[in-house]
Amino acid sequence: GLMLLQNFPNPATGLTTIPFTLDVAGPVELGVYTSAGVEVARPVEGWQSMGNQEVTLDVSKLASGAYFYKLKTSSGTVSKPMIVTH
Repeated sequence: GLMLLQNFPNPATGLTTIPFTLDVAGPVELGVYTSAGVEVARPVEGWQSMGNQEVTLDVSKLASGAYFYKLKTSSGTVSKPMIVTH
């Protein structure tokens, strides 16, 4: 099924990897948001194949703090927390 796994490393300081698994091919959005819900990055937007995926995100320009990342697909929406430290 649709799975969003924890980013690693977490806390993130520079580059972090976000793994996810798609149960069907289709349009996908992966966004990173502040704790207030403001989108600060969108590392994935567009058609993705079914199966295991991962994206590497540079968080070095984000302020230290708590964020969450959200995966939206035709199968549903899932999110996970992420900490950025510098």
